[in-house]
Amino acid sequence: MVPGLAGGRAELLGLHPQPAPGGDQVVCRYTAVEQPGHLDQVTRVLAIRQKKTPAPQLEHLTGDEVKTLLAAPGTASARAVRDTVLLALAYDTAARVQELCDLDVADIRGGRPMTVMIRGKGSKIRYVPVMDPLAARP
Repeated sequence: MVPGLAGGRAELLGLHPQPAPGGDQVVCRYTAVEQPGHLDQVTRVLAIRQKKTPAPQLEHLTGDEVKTLLAAPGTASARAVRDTVLLALAYDTAARVQELCDLDVADIRGGRPMTVMIRGKGSKIRYVPVMDPLAARP
């Protein structure tokens, strides 16, 4: 199998299809360089127009669904409180999981408004205000 070479294009090259959108051209260009004897087949494969598919419709959580999600861990133990705070912080700041994992106590400013310093990709720093309901939690 060739990862990234989907459907009909893979069959033209006599390979087993392995769907992965966007990888066809990369694999074909690599094949053209590494296997010049297959250049004719690669050219035919690259000439095939890809089907345009509509972007998937994203659904957002309702207010009640967010409340249910944030209430799920509970407050019965320190671990449950930690999980609730992490979920609320993730929702409130739109931080990536890795950005949340990289947070340090010094990254949280407890004044009004409460802010969190998030280090993103490429060491970019952004300061995000935390909404009052999360800031008011113990």
